[in-house]
Amino acid sequence: MSDEHTPPSATPAPLGDSPAPPVVRQTAADWRPHPKCTSCGYELVGLRVEDLCPECGAPVWGSSKVPPTSGLAIASLVLGILSIVSCLGVGPLALIPGVLAIVFGEFAARQYRNGLRAGGTYGMALAGRICGWIGVVISGGFILMIVGSMLHWW
Repeated sequence: MSDEHTPPSATPAPLGDSPAPPVVRQTAADWRPHPKCTSCGYELVGLRVEDLCPECGAPVWGSSKVPPTSGLAIASLVLGILSIVSCLGVGPLALIPGVLAIVFGEFAARQYRNGLRAGGTYGMALAGRICGWIGVVISGGFILMIVGSMLHWW
């Protein structure tokens, strides 16, 4: 029974009609301000940089002012190549840039997946991680050969 002085919004809704609470997915980028589209102000969290804004259709890379390539991806690629080249001359010391290349490459790939960097970042990060793993495996082989020869002569 509805009273004529009671507004319709004051009547309680049945239990089955209440909407489910929104699911909030937090990313690693939630601690800093979210990039926004300069055309419409839509928050661009979770979008790749090459995508278009879902609200106005503006390119995300131009509106969010996100740098096109991550410095971590560049460092990962340089360290990965350095680990392969240096393992031919220094052997076990190439393990350090190889491990750093893997770590930096993973951080850069996370930046790409969170929508903070452009697509070139992911390619460089992947190449850096692959080169880093190759350098780590070759350096590990050198270490095993050195330890094996020391045990053989001992």
